[in-house]
Amino acid sequence: MERNNNSDKTTFKVKFLGEYHDMVIDWNDDKYEYKQQQVFEQLESLTGIPIKYKTLFRLLEARPNLRGDYPNDEIWFRIDGEVTKRYLYFHNNREPVNYDIRYDCDFVKDNIHDVCIMDGERFQLGFFVRYDSMSLKRIGIGYYLVPEIWVEEGVCTYCFCQHSHTKSYFKRIKDLVTNEELNSQISHRVQPLEENMRYNDDSEDELNKVYEEYNVRQLLGNNCHLYQWRWENEEEGVDIIINLEQYQRMRG
Repeated sequence: MERNNNSDKTTFKVKFLGEYHDMVIDWNDDKYEYKQQQVFEQLESLTGIPIKYKTLFRLLEARPNLRGDYPNDEIWFRIDGEVTKRYLYFHNNREPVNYDIRYDCDFVKDNIHDVCIMDGERFQLGFFVRYDSMSLKRIGIGYYLVPEIWVEEGVCTYCFCQHSHTKSYFKRIKDLVTNEELNSQISHRVQPLEENMRYNDDSEDELNKVYEEYNVRQLLGNNCHLYQWRWENEEEGVDIIINLEQYQRMRG
C-alpha cells in the first residue's frame, strides 16, 4: 500500500463475522458536524444495529510519525525513549465528555488518512458492549478496528478475541443492545449507581449484582482466556492468578 495524501477519500476493507465489506470516508463531505458519523452510518448498515445505540469506535494510530505535529511530548507516551502507538476514541455525534489530547483528536484527514488507515488496508471489526452513563444512559455498543496483519486466523491475541467474535455471540450482543424493555429496567437501577461512582462511591459490587440478576454481566466484559485476574496474597506473599474462562466455568 502506497501513501496517497492527495486523495479526497480513504477506502478500506473491514472483515466482520468472516465477510469483507468496503468502507469509504469522504473527507470533503460536509453533511455531518462530526465526520466520524460516516463511519457510524456504515457500521449501522453492516451490523444491523441502529446508530442510536452506538457509543464510540476506536482506531489504532499505527503510524504516528506521519502526523504533522509528531513528536509532541504532550500527546505521545514514551517507553525507554520510544514513542508508543496509541488508541484514538471517536464518539457518536458528540465531542468526548472529558477531552484528553492523549486519546482524543478531531476526525479529520490529517489525523486519520495514512496515520490510522491507509488506502486498501484491511481490518478486523471488533465490538464490545458497556453501560454509557454520560450520553446514552443505557447499554450501548462500541467498535474498534484491528489491522488484519495483527490477527492470526483462529488464534486469540490481546487485540482480538476469536471466541467472542462469532455470529452466535454477536446475536446475543445485538439482542441485548436493541432490547428497549430490558435496557429500561437495567438503566433504572444502574444509572444512579454509575452517577455515584463519579464521586468515588464504591458501587461496583452493586452494579455487578444488577448485571448478574439480568444475566448480562458475562456480555459486559472481556472474557477471553488470555485475560486473567491477578492479585497479591499478603499472607502468603505470592501472586495469585485466576483464568477468567476457568472462573466462569467453575461458577457454572
